[in-house]
Amino acid sequence: MQKLVEQNWDYTKHAKFYEYRPNYAPKSIDMLLCLAKGENKNVLKVADIGAGTGNLSIMLLERGCTVVAVEPNDAM
Repeated sequence: MQKLVEQNWDYTKHAKFYEYRPNYAPKSIDMLLCLAKGENKNVLKVADIGAGTGNLSIMLLERGCTVVAVEPNDAM
């Protein structure tokens, strides 16, 4: 039977290409933050697990979030 899901999640070989990936859609990030905050207007605390090169973390920081980014792969 053919494997449909990758079992090895090591992106070391791909890390050098991540700077060329398109960024997340700003309106999508804004919408998600709006939904996550709801009526609470306090600073949102976010954990970016598997942060890669940090693109999402940067976008969240730019929107006033407190971010903890975790990336175990040194190449990223």
